[in-house]
Amino acid sequence: MTETRRMPWPGGRPQAVADVDLSRPHLVGIGGLGMAPLATLLRGAGTTVTGSDASRGGHAAHHVDGRTVVVRSTAIEETNVEVSAAKVQGIPVVHRAQALDLVLADHNWTAVTGTHGKTTTTAMLAHILLRSGLDPTWAIGGSPIGMEAARWSIREAGVAEVDESDRSFLLTSPPIALVLNLDADHLENYNGRYGELVDAFEQWGRHLGEDTQLVLCGDDGGAMMLRHRLLGIGGSPHITTYGRTAAADMRIQRIESGRAGSVVALTSGVTFTFPVLGEEQALNAVGAITVAGLYGVPEADAAQALETFAGVERRLTHSTFDTGTTILTSYAHHPTAIRADLEAARQLADECRGRLILAFQPSGLHRVTTMYTEIALALAAADETVLLPLHTRYTGGEHDHLLPMIADRQRRVRAVARDLAEATDALLEAVKPGDVIVLMGTGDVADLAPALATATEAVETARLG
Repeated sequence: MTETRRMPWPGGRPQAVADVDLSRPHLVGIGGLGMAPLATLLRGAGTTVTGSDASRGGHAAHHVDGRTVVVRSTAIEETNVEVSAAKVQGIPVVHRAQALDLVLADHNWTAVTGTHGKTTTTAMLAHILLRSGLDPTWAIGGSPIGMEAARWSIREAGVAEVDESDRSFLLTSPPIALVLNLDADHLENYNGRYGELVDAFEQWGRHLGEDTQLVLCGDDGGAMMLRHRLLGIGGSPHITTYGRTAAADMRIQRIESGRAGSVVALTSGVTFTFPVLGEEQALNAVGAITVAGLYGVPEADAAQALETFAGVERRLTHSTFDTGTTILTSYAHHPTAIRADLEAARQLADECRGRLILAFQPSGLHRVTTMYTEIALALAAADETVLLPLHTRYTGGEHDHLLPMIADRQRRVRAVARDLAEATDALLEAVKPGDVIVLMGTGDVADLAPALATATEAVETARLG
């Protein structure tokens, strides 16, 4: 039993294609969070882009006729009709990461990667570069608030997130790389071994070479393991670190998190207010400031730019209603990210003098199968939890036992819902005015927000009436 995101190249490197002609690319799955921004960049670069998506007319063999290259993501199977047709016609098929690397070849761009925080940090850096007048190119695998997911410019500065989960980051050769953290996730693509994940990053670092600037979080054990491996190796990238540790090159003096975000003080004397919840995002903001310095942006200017950063949808974005109830949406699915987001939500709940109510949708069959105990422990930070069905591409029913296994290890589970309607009912029974509700997971759990907002407002109106 495997999931769609399990790679055909475990233990190795994705296959790169030589002599790619990007003049007439066809993107399979063009509506995806990674493919849509790539399409924007390719169009900006002057190519004639076509694409197909299962939700927009579907796939057909004739779609690749006359194309110079077919681009696919990891989510697209080798048996896809368009991929198969391209191979029959002798049209090269490349991974999305290689196409991204090729279209950015003339840019001084930064690749942002790591287990947690890639999307938001990419948006932060894009925001800084834009506000600093550098007219950057960017590709963000999410929905940043107040800015496009992708933008093309002929100027050199650029930033894009690259994916470690499927090893496709190994197909990129950025002049600058930012590694936020290395956590044990997506290990189904690393033969179940965390060490093999670090090996892949070491392989990438050696490939990037001494002309590359590599920025690492000094507070993260995995990133520092990577630093140790690369130090002293001939031809390795130039390494800069940031964090709260005393040895960091860009050192944080303090982070004070609260309802309005975080106040961050650097040892350089720069202090700024970062209007996004959570200490981890504040730490990532300092990573973005560190990279901005490599483009000549002064620390104070980069910090000031971040004070107007609006965040990314489903990354602890929140709405507060007249009842005093706050609804947060979170994309967290790994135990580390779950703990970080619930810690930030708890601070908000404490300030509101309310409880923390969680709707959690587990994500990824392999992750939940191997980490259900750790997930359950992380969920204990909530006062009450409603569990939703597992979000996975695999549909066979054999995973139905996983939710009870989480519930058995987490005594604050109020209900195990069969669908969104049951989850809505359970949450409405639990919530009181002033509570903070967190809708957490990678699937449709965020769709609960409109119904909950309407219902809580209706209850308050009835009470006052």
